[in-house]
Amino acid sequence: ENLDSGFGPRVLACLPYILPLCDGSQYGRFILAQVPLLGNVLGPAVFLFRSVPFGGLLAFWFMINQSKNRELPRIVRFNLQQAVLVDIALFFPSLIGALLSVGSPDLVSALNEPASDAMFVSLLSVIAYICAGNLATGKINGFPKVPVIGDNAERSIGGPFDD
Repeated sequence: ENLDSGFGPRVLACLPYILPLCDGSQYGRFILAQVPLLGNVLGPAVFLFRSVPFGGLLAFWFMINQSKNRELPRIVRFNLQQAVLVDIALFFPSLIGALLSVGSPDLVSALNEPASDAMFVSLLSVIAYICAGNLATGKINGFPKVPVIGDNAERSIGGPFDD
């Protein structure tokens, strides 16, 4: 198992979070309209990501497969898997919104902007926390984990003695 946690692998460990950031940008439409600088920074990545047919699906598949590649540093594999699980978690707010819109469309329209803003700020906060922690730490198993999601990512990539 590759336990390299130098600066290069720590930077690479931050890149997988482009997937949930691009997928979660739908929640940021209200904030991005009010903070154009953030939209200008995020816009090109989202445009490039969405301009490739099935780009999200291909990135998702690639990240899952590479998280099992023992030749990659453990910190990179862990963050590939954690980013995939964060991306999957973004599905649930949409599902809840769709279910609520069937029963009470007025409630959904009233909560649309604040709920979207809260989701986007939460996503940005999680990604900032993870990336700052990845860049700051050089210790194996010292990298930041999202509660529940990080434990599942750790379990998914396996330990140093698993085959």
